[in-house]
Amino acid sequence: MRRRDLDTTEQSLTGLRILGSRVTALDEGVEAAQEVVRLAPLRWHQRRLLARYTRAVKHLERSLYGCRAVARRLAKALREDEPIPEEFAAAIELLATSMHTLRRTTTPERADPREARQQILTALKLVEEAQGQPAPDPTRPHAHRLGYSGMIAAGEFRTAAQDLLIASGLDTDEAAALVRQTSGRDEWD
Repeated sequence: MRRRDLDTTEQSLTGLRILGSRVTALDEGVEAAQEVVRLAPLRWHQRRLLARYTRAVKHLERSLYGCRAVARRLAKALREDEPIPEEFAAAIELLATSMHTLRRTTTPERADPREARQQILTALKLVEEAQGQPAPDPTRPHAHRLGYSGMIAAGEFRTAAQDLLIASGLDTDEAAALVRQTSGRDEWD
């Protein structure tokens, strides 16, 4: 996006599509583990941990779909020569970093997702900066720095970030509140 390279952006979208099959395999592995934990009395003590992983995988999968939607919309924005501010590219990089951080910190011995959550919230702030400053007219909430596809990508980004926050262990309401607060959406309620 920084170089406005449509081919590389579309390759990233293809990579996200391929990653979907890996997430499906992970989901199948979690289902098999649930069966083992359900049937094997020696594994019953792991039910709570497995339930947490199951929920996390579900929301990681949702976040992946959201990231694919963001990539699709940004590729369209590039094709139509819409502006994509640097902050949006930085937000995407930071969201990717947060996924790596989340992966590293979700093992039972290192279960501390605070760093990943902070990265996600910072990425949300960057997307808001990319959108532009709030405008006084509530029917036009931003002085648009993004085109039509970019604005849709910003919304999809918020959804993907919310799913990542849930995957980090927050409940749905907590994650939604954080996204609204970070995105300056509280004033709109």
